[in-house]
Amino acid sequence: MALDGHVDVVVVGFGVAGAAAALAAAHADARVLVLDQDPLTERRPGIPRPERPREMLRAGLRAAAREAGVEVRPHARAHELLVVGGEVCGLGYATLPSRAAALGHRILRRMGERATTRVRPVLARAAEAVWEAGFSVAEVDCSSVVLAMDSRHWEFVGPATWSAAHTARAEAAAPGTRSRWPEFPADGPTPELAVRAWCAHGDGSLTEVQSELGVDEETGAILVGGHLPVPGLYAAVRTCRADAADPGAHAVMTAGRRAGSGAVNTDGRYGTRIRAVG
Repeated sequence: MALDGHVDVVVVGFGVAGAAAALAAAHADARVLVLDQDPLTERRPGIPRPERPREMLRAGLRAAAREAGVEVRPHARAHELLVVGGEVCGLGYATLPSRAAALGHRILRRMGERATTRVRPVLARAAEAVWEAGFSVAEVDCSSVVLAMDSRHWEFVGPATWSAAHTARAEAAAPGTRSRWPEFPADGPTPELAVRAWCAHGDGSLTEVQSELGVDEETGAILVGGHLPVPGLYAAVRTCRADAADPGAHAVMTAGRRAGSGAVNTDGRYGTRIRAVG
């Protein structure tokens, strides 16, 4: 499977929730690609004893997902949802340099700072070459995207969620309600940079955009305005029901499975039970 080709589901994040989502989708015969910002390693030194059961669960789910055919792209960070006609159709991402490349880049830069005027440009070019060799930008077409990371890092979903919110505004609005989404001309293109900047604005807590986002507790679908799904976008987050039953790692795993299954079952119902994002 080519990373820049087409897959059924892209999962962003490869912790317990992301691995569970990827595994659930793969078991439904979906072609799954995972973008994992961390390096592909199962051993993480220095883990406190209380966190070891969760880490063992994470390692087991990751191994099972890869065995089920899930392809993992390590050192990758999502930066753009591709949207056509209001529906998610792909994801743009960047492959980050490895830790070794980053270390080499820093060492060459520090050497250049102490080098003579004649040698300094040579070391600077070498440092940039090391960095650029490990950095690339790519896109992948997909039918669904599952977000399996903290909602504070969801700013790149702005254009897709704004598009869904724009559709919601076109429908009959409840009396006395006012959307917190920024207003733009209805007949023009979505101002992507403005929306992304607005969605990213905040102090690390809930942003205004996220206060209007919700997650369907049955499918994991992301909703705006309390009921309208963002087509093709899902979140692996714990729900109130799961929290009440199990506040630990198994609740996170359940959320991942729900989102992974929902991402390959796009005919599911939306808006039956809603949990706010945060």
